[in-house]
Amino acid sequence: MLDWAGYEDTTMFISFHHAYPQVTVSVAFGESDADIFGKMKAGADACVFHPYTGWQHFYVRDSLVSVLDTTRLARWSTRSSMRS
Repeated sequence: MLDWAGYEDTTMFISFHHAYPQVTVSVAFGESDADIFGKMKAGADACVFHPYTGWQHFYVRDSLVSVLDTTRLARWSTRSSMRS
């Protein structure tokens, strides 16, 4: 996961870790829009990242993102249960 600096608060991930204790999540941080975009352009191994929406078109233009196929996620409809 590639996220903004300042999101280091691991309490945000507690419910995920309780639900999926076998999963290890690696987290890296970016300092700015340009930093996160640069890391993605350089090949950051991030399955999930947190871009600023104002930069979204750059990620699309450079084929750094793809549409998330939620039909392949068995529990997508229960995602609100993860917010505890």
